Amino acid sequence: AQGARLTLGLPSGQPGFREHDTYQIIDAFSYVTGAHSMKFGAELRRTDARLLGILNDRGTLAYVSSPPLAGQPVSISNFVNDIAQLPTKNFLLAGGDSEGFYRWHEFYAFAQDEWRIRDNLTLTFGVRYEYPGDPLSYLRELNGRILAANGNNPVFRLGPIPETDANNLMPRIGFNWSPRTGKKGITGFLTGGDKLVVSGGYARTYDPIFVMLYVNMAGSFPFVATPRMPTTNAFLAIRDTTVPDLSQANLFTRTVLSADLRSPAIDQISIETQRELTKDLVMKIGYIRTRGTGLLQIVDGNPCLPLPTCTRVNPNLGIIGLTTNSGS
Repeated sequence: AQGARLTLGLPSGQPGFREHDTYQIIDAFSYVTGAHSMKFGAELRRTDARLLGILNDRGTLAYVSSPPLAGQPVSISNFVNDIAQLPTKNFLLAGGDSEGFYRWHEFYAFAQDEWRIRDNLTLTFGVRYEYPGDPLSYLRELNGRILAANGNNPVFRLGPIPETDANNLMPRIGFNWSPRTGKKGITGFLTGGDKLVVSGGYARTYDPIFVMLYVNMAGSFPFVATPRMPTTNAFLAIRDTTVPDLSQANLFTRTVLSADLRSPAIDQISIETQRELTKDLVMKIGYIRTRGTGLLQIVDGNPCLPLPTCTRVNPNLGIIGLTTNSGS
């Protein structure tokens, strides 16, 4: 039937594996003095991640047929004649690793003070710092080996390389206030005397760059060769090709990170009013606003010019998937 599909063999991402080992040292303590209740804490973390360094090394073939006429069977002539659409196969480059090993160290710390200014007013303020580590260090070292094994050809050089994000300070402030008015009049009707509480606050948080971005980089050039394979006799070409053609390696697809990539930030403000109506019934009215800035987005790092045929901005390079902070 039209649109039917038959898949043979394992998906291109299998077989595979992934191992994660995380080591942590955490400590926190509290200190109370007068109207202040303070909390402090810190965490050291080391993560070791081991996973397959190359995918699709067996190759992938897709045989596509034109939509059949009504009542006619789907033609499998392309499959029979071994004419594939965009056959692909990845090859490990000289100096590369068949298994990737990422190790990075993280550091987190926070301080908070809850200040009881009056018996009906409390102010809370604090700050948190996050250093998310440098998972990219493994890829820098790996690319150095690949570059040396390929005669220091600049085509094999990794770039751009973002700096480690080390300025993630996250302030937060909040308050709780009970007006405590008399019970008479409109004001007393609204507050119930001491039955109304108003609270609110502001906080900033960061979302660390997740390791899969680096893993996706490792699955493209200049870590893995991704040459175009012949569309005719495609199965034979994938089966019999064991050494990639690197004569046009500059045109291989790349996955890279923007040089100024940073952790996306989330800012949130909230305010809420609670009014006790009866001893077992409370009414709440609140508002929360959340805004993300520097959100991650993958854009075309080497787009086509507006011409009849695709001529890229840099014709000496191929497709570039560029991860940026342009998603806000």
